[in-house]
Amino acid sequence: MRYILAILIFITITLSIMQSWLFLALGLAIYSSFKYTATPLIFLAVLLDAYYGAFHTFPVLTGVSIFWFVLVEYISPRLMALHT
Repeated sequence: MRYILAILIFITITLSIMQSWLFLALGLAIYSSFKYTATPLIFLAVLLDAYYGAFHTFPVLTGVSIFWFVLVEYISPRLMALHT
């Protein structure tokens, strides 16, 4: 069930970015980053940047997702230490 929910969240993030529902995508990305991992978001960002042809300039979505991955991996252990 955990993997099915993670896949559904990933698909919902993809569709919400493509439909410009950015607040929904942002909320689900934050939730999935802390609940599961932020690694698939980098793959998703590369695919969406390629879909929209954003590689002629700086791929903003990919850059933001890499920054978000580093931030979550840095903050997550500290949040778990505070939780226990």
